[in-house]
Amino acid sequence: MHNVFRYFILVTAAYFITSGRGYAQNDNSETRSLNKKQRKAMHSRDSVLRSFNKADTSVNSQLQKLEQYSITFNLIKNNLAAGLDTADVSAKIPSTLKRINKIKNQANTHKSSTLRYLFVLRDNLDHIQERLEGWQDDLDAVDDKLIQNQNDLLKFTKDSLILTTMPTDSVLRKTFFDRRKEVILLWITADSANRKNLFKINLLQNRVAIAYSNALDETDQIDTKVKRFAQRAFEGEFGPIWDIDPQYNNIKTAVQGTADLNSTQLYYFIRKETTTHFIGLVFLVIVIGWVLYNRQKNKTRP
Repeated sequence: MHNVFRYFILVTAAYFITSGRGYAQNDNSETRSLNKKQRKAMHSRDSVLRSFNKADTSVNSQLQKLEQYSITFNLIKNNLAAGLDTADVSAKIPSTLKRINKIKNQANTHKSSTLRYLFVLRDNLDHIQERLEGWQDDLDAVDDKLIQNQNDLLKFTKDSLILTTMPTDSVLRKTFFDRRKEVILLWITADSANRKNLFKINLLQNRVAIAYSNALDETDQIDTKVKRFAQRAFEGEFGPIWDIDPQYNNIKTAVQGTADLNSTQLYYFIRKETTTHFIGLVFLVIVIGWVLYNRQKNKTRP
């Protein structure tokens, strides 16, 4: 009986030992399987990264260039959306052309037979030319900026690498194509807006150039008439001023014409330089008031 019990204990111990080893072997095999899967996943990720870094290094640089183009195009679009600083020129060029034509007509009438009248017209033309020269400088600055924008926009169309790059990886290829599409749409918007503004500024420049050319022509014509007056005066073609030629009007008509011309000139310069003349008038009132105040103050002193 004692031997049987001892045998039973040995068999039971052997069973538990064997079972423990089996469980340990199963645990070890499962651990090795998990480690193998992890190493395989890491290897796969490393392979993808290596393929990105090796095969698509040029694509990464092209993506950076796309970002630079995007910043440039957005800047151009925002600047154009703010509008061009040409409102003053656009509003005043029609009246300027009208005034030059009016001076041209006045220079060809009988009133231009006096030096006074010619010098007044010449003075008006000088002011017009000065204003037109300022407008030309402003328009040239705007035109230079638009031309620089157009050159920046043309660089994109000439960038063959951007337009022909084909990434080998499908994920990176999709990212690159989507970004390139966005930049192309942005380029179309900026290029269209810049071309329209460039066309408008060129038309405005042409109108200013025509006005300036007409002003120069009228200036030359008036200078020629003034020189002719001087030649005729030195040659003794005209008699003394008290010997009035019957073909000319009397002195009253000349005085009235001079007064009308002066009033027209005064209205023109006040209307064109209202702010300047208003400041001058206020300053004149202050000076006169100060003088009167000091005179009154001096009279009251003992």
